[in-house]
Amino acid sequence: MAAPTDQMVINYWKWEVQFHEPYDPTTNITDPHIDPATNSIFLMDPADVNKNNFPPLINKGSQTNPLPIPANTKILIVLQGAFFDTDDKANVMTGSVNKSQAAKESYNTGTIESQLSVDGNVSASVTGELCPGANPPLAPILGGDCVWEHSTGNDFLIDIPTNTHKKHLHPHNFGMIHDHDTPSNGNQAFSAGSHGYYAVLPGFAPNTTHTINYHLKVTRDQNCPHGEGSPKSPDVFESSNITYHVKT
Repeated sequence: MAAPTDQMVINYWKWEVQFHEPYDPTTNITDPHIDPATNSIFLMDPADVNKNNFPPLINKGSQTNPLPIPANTKILIVLQGAFFDTDDKANVMTGSVNKSQAAKESYNTGTIESQLSVDGNVSASVTGELCPGANPPLAPILGGDCVWEHSTGNDFLIDIPTNTHKKHLHPHNFGMIHDHDTPSNGNQAFSAGSHGYYAVLPGFAPNTTHTINYHLKVTRDQNCPHGEGSPKSPDVFESSNITYHVKT
């Protein structure tokens, strides 16, 4: 299985912040799902909506009317991930000046339970605690041959629209630590770095149907330094259960 590249991850976040308010994950299919920069990666919706604020089960397509996707196209799914940008750096405490490392220690700390199933079979999982500041550092266990931990090697520019849905996730700070100040034109470019756990599926053969299911749960560890972007105790973030029914 191929690992995600910096460009795949960067393109994902640039696409993901375009989900806007008001956000309805039950119907939202942001065009294009195919990454426009490569025309070769299918991008799955983020598992960042709280099941207590949205339907606990979110279906994209159905068994009788599956979503059409190109055959043999790689599929990128974020099992748990974040980007950390210049606005975050100005508003939070962090032990690192490296933005990808700051994303890891500010957004992704805590006990992570994330699982991806394809056609009813578990294909990837992230389980256990991530706390870079612990001594020794704690890291979750990755299950499956299509899941990878990835940190971007270089900072990248990302345009964040004023009405991005990430400002208003629940709990609030699971999306953005701070409401980014944006000019009247509605966008502002921020320098960012990213860390996360990604599943990359190799794609499906032509003329086949498949079911892809994934969800995420994160519990805050108050003893882990920093972690401003992880759920605040006693809050536990648990995403809606997202299911894609697809046909090539």
